[in-house]
Amino acid sequence: MTSSFILLKPALSKIISKISPHIINFARAKYIEYNVDKTVGLLEQRAEQIFKVRTIYENRKPTFIGEFYYPTKILIDDGQAPRLINCLNEIKEQNNIVIEGTVGHGKSMFMRHLSLNEILKESTLPIFFELRKLNKDEELIDALCSYLTDLFDFEIEKKDFYLLARNGSLSLFLDGFDEISDINTVNNIIRYLESWSVRFPHMRIVCSSRPDTAIQKNPYFYTLKISEYDNTDQKNFIYNLTKDNHITTQLMDKISNGSVDIQDLLRTPLMLTFFLKTYEVKLKTPITLSDFYSDLFDVLMNRHDALKAPFHRTRFIEIEERVLQNIFEEFCLYSKEEGNKLSFDHKFFANGLEKSVKLLGISVDPKNLINEFTKNICLILQDGVQYSFIHKSIQEFFIANLIKSFDIESIKDFYSKMRSMEYSSEYVVELQFLKEMDKLNYIKFYLLPSLNGFIEKCIDEDFFINKMHIIVADESKHTLLFELGNNFFTEYAYVYRHYISSVVVDLILLKEPNLYFKKIFCGNDLNGLVVDPRKTSTMRKYLRENSIIHTIFERMKQDLADAEGFLAVKKRKTFRVRGQEVSEE
Repeated sequence: MTSSFILLKPALSKIISKISPHIINFARAKYIEYNVDKTVGLLEQRAEQIFKVRTIYENRKPTFIGEFYYPTKILIDDGQAPRLINCLNEIKEQNNIVIEGTVGHGKSMFMRHLSLNEILKESTLPIFFELRKLNKDEELIDALCSYLTDLFDFEIEKKDFYLLARNGSLSLFLDGFDEISDINTVNNIIRYLESWSVRFPHMRIVCSSRPDTAIQKNPYFYTLKISEYDNTDQKNFIYNLTKDNHITTQLMDKISNGSVDIQDLLRTPLMLTFFLKTYEVKLKTPITLSDFYSDLFDVLMNRHDALKAPFHRTRFIEIEERVLQNIFEEFCLYSKEEGNKLSFDHKFFANGLEKSVKLLGISVDPKNLINEFTKNICLILQDGVQYSFIHKSIQEFFIANLIKSFDIESIKDFYSKMRSMEYSSEYVVELQFLKEMDKLNYIKFYLLPSLNGFIEKCIDEDFFINKMHIIVADESKHTLLFELGNNFFTEYAYVYRHYISSVVVDLILLKEPNLYFKKIFCGNDLNGLVVDPRKTSTMRKYLRENSIIHTIFERMKQDLADAEGFLAVKKRKTFRVRGQEVSEE
C-alpha cells in the first residue's frame, strides 16, 4: 500500500472539518461534526472506488492509482516545453480548464490523479463525476447532489451544494465531455458550467474531452493538451509497470528500431501498455499498425505472462478463439449500426450478441459471452449497469477487420458507398485501417475510382480554382465554398478528405483580416449565398501564385500512378503449382 493511500484518511478528516460548518441544515452539520470517523469512513470507501482501478496491464484486481501512475505532462502554450502537473494549484492560467487528449492519452487517469492530490493537499473535496453516467433528462445539478448524498449518506440539497461551491469547498472533475452525444444535454451542461463560473469563482471546474467539442470553444474554459510521450517518458512508463530494467531496455531497443508508424503510435499510455502486453504474451513486437491491433484479441484473451509463471484464467465459455473474435467483430458492427454506441446497457449488449451469434449460425448463451468479453478479454468493461468499449478505436478496428472478410461483392458494395460523403463520414477511421489491412481492394474499389472520376470531371486547375468562393457567413466569419456542380464532392469523399481539405490550412497563411473558416462547404450552386468578391479574388490569386492547387493535382496524379503500379504487380497471368506453370483462363 502506497504512502498516499495511507494519508488519505487523515486528509479527508481535515477536509470534512472544513466542510461541516457550511451544511445549511444545522442538525446534519452537527451530525457530521460528531460522527467524523463514520463520515470519513464512508468517504474513504467512495474514494477507493475512484482511486482503485482495474488496468489493462493488471486486470485481476483493482490497483491503487499511486502504485502505477506515471506523471502526465501538459502543453500550456504552443511552442513551450510540456510541463509536469500534479495538482490544480500548479495550473494558474485560468480557474476552469479542459484537459484535452485523444484516444489513450490517459485523460481519466490524470483527472483521478488531480482529484487524489486535491484530497492529499487538503485543498477541497473533489467531485469526480463521469458525464456518461448522466441519465437522460437528468440535470447536472441533481446528479451532483445525488453524488454528494451518496458520499455523506444523507441528503445534500441544492442549497448545500451552492454554499459549498461559493466558499470554494468543492472542486468539480467532470470526466468525458466528448462522450455526451445528445446536443440538448451538452447545451444544458454548458449553461450550468457558465453560470457556476460566474457565481462560484472559488470552485474550480475541470473537464476532460477529446478535441473539438463545444467545451473547448467556451470562453469560461482554458484548454490544456496532454503531451505525447517522448523517448524518456516511454522508458520510464515501461519501467513503472514492469519494474524490470532488462525488459525496459529490450523494449526501448525494439521501439527505436521499429517502423515510423509504430514509433508514432507508442506515444500514449494505452498504446504502450498494449505494446508491453503483446511482448509479454507473445514474446514479439508488432511491425505494422494493423499487426499491433490484430494481436490485441489474442493478447488479452491469453494474457498470462510468458515472462513469469503461468496464470490459469477461468473461462466462461469454451469455444475457439477465432469464433469468439468473430462474435466480437459482429457485435462491434451491430453497435455501430445501432446508433454508433460506445456505451450501452445490459439489454443492448445481450440483444447485440444474440443477433451476432445468429448471423454466424452459433448457439451460445449471451450471458457467458458478456462475462468472457468483460471479465477475461476486457475489450469491453462493465461499470455498474453500463458497459463500454475500452476505447472507440477498438470498435473501429474490429469493424474494419470484419469488413475485409466479406465476400468480394459485399466488399465492392462497401467501397462504392464509401465514395459518398454521406456514408464515409461514419467510417473514417475504419477506412484508415482498411487502407493497410485490405490494401488491394481499398485501391481497386475505393482509391482508383475516386481519383479517376475526379480528374476526369475536374478539367484543369483553373476550372477548380474558379469554382472556389469566399462566402459571407456573418459579419465576422467567412466560409470557403467549393461550388463544383450538382453534388460534386458528395461523390468524391476520398478526394475531399485526402487532398482538398488541406486547402484551408494553406489559405490560413493569407492572414486576411476577418477571414476565418468555420467550415468548408461543398454546395451545388450559389443561390441565396453572398459572395465576397474581393476576398474571393485575393484567395484565387494566392492559390495560383503559390501553386497550391497545382501541387494537390500533382500529388493526386502521383498517387494514382503508384496505385496503378501496385495493381499491375498483383495482376498475374501465370502462377506455379509445385514447379509447374499454370495459365489463368
